[in-house]
Order: sequence, then C-alpha cells, then structure tokens
Amino acid sequence: MEAVFNAEGEVTAWRDGDEVYTLAGEATAFLDGEIVYSYEDGTVLGWLVDGNYRDLDGDVVAFQSNAQGGPLKPLQQLRPLEPLRALTPLRPLRALEPLRPLFSFEWSSLEWDEWISQ
Repeated sequence: MEAVFNAEGEVTAWRDGDEVYTLAGEATAFLDGEIVYSYEDGTVLGWLVDGNYRDLDGDVVAFQSNAQGGPLKPLQQLRPLEPLRALTPLRPLRALEPLRPLFSFEWSSLEWDEWISQ
C-alpha cells in the first residue's frame, strides 16, 4: 500500500490501486482515472494528479511520496504499520465530473478528514 501524507508530513491514509483507505483500513474513496470519488455517495472529491490529492478548488489536500508539483512538501514522518483492509464496499453511482480548476501551488484549507468525508 502507498502512504498518503498530509501537509505536516504525517501518514493520513493509504492507497492500494484504485482504493483509498483510512488508517484503520476502511475503504473511504476510489479512483476512476484521475478523479477521486467518495464511497459514501459517489460525489467527486477532487483529483489525484502527479501524486497530489487536489480538492475541487485545485489546492493540494495530501500527497504521495512520488508527488511532483504543487506546494513545497514537508519531510515525511515515519510510516505506521499498514492496516488490515476491511471488505471493499460496492461502488455507488458516480456523480458527474465538475469542471477541472486550474491547479494551484497552495495547500488546501481542508484537512484530509474534512475533505474525504464531504
């Protein structure tokens, strides 16, 4: 699993293929191409581009270790042990993709937990 880091360099989630998991191993979002959808109701949360998770305003919420572009990244803190994954739920109907904003070099005002639970 690939660690997902927040603006402080802390592991805030995990990604395995097209699935995004909480630190406890619950599937919370999924990818379809670059679009990040919520498992809750299929809403578009944003995009994963060049290793940066971006909100609907184009700001970076979190990043993977291979991220390029976006804001200056903090030092990555030690990774916790990977969790055991819960069963992946059925994917909901997906919302229509909104217009893609210009991507910024700024950190989002949203914390990961706020963004992922929209």
